[in-house]
Amino acid sequence: MKQNDKYYVGHRGSRGVGVENTIEAFLEGIRRSYQALECDVRVSKDLQFIIFHDPDLKRLALRDEIVENMTLEELKHSFDSENRGTSFKRKNSYITRILRTLQKISSDSIN
Repeated sequence: MKQNDKYYVGHRGSRGVGVENTIEAFLEGIRRSYQALECDVRVSKDLQFIIFHDPDLKRLALRDEIVENMTLEELKHSFDSENRGTSFKRKNSYITRILRTLQKISSDSIN
């Protein structure tokens, strides 16, 4: 890469386009031909490696809970409409394991 070449990194997939750190955000970053995709990885209470930025659920689910103190299933359900108390339209698959995300974006971007 030459010094003047631009290098585009998709922050949390393609932040600002959709919901950050989701499969859809990473697929959008690939669609935009970013040279790299950045994500945040945390470990849940049941030792699952998940893609999620914040240490807690305050900003995205309006809940005062810490990510590392919750299981993957508890985290997924914290974004169900009856549990979150926010106007964000999110599916319970918003929080995914890193392996599932990598498998999904790899297979979708190849096809």
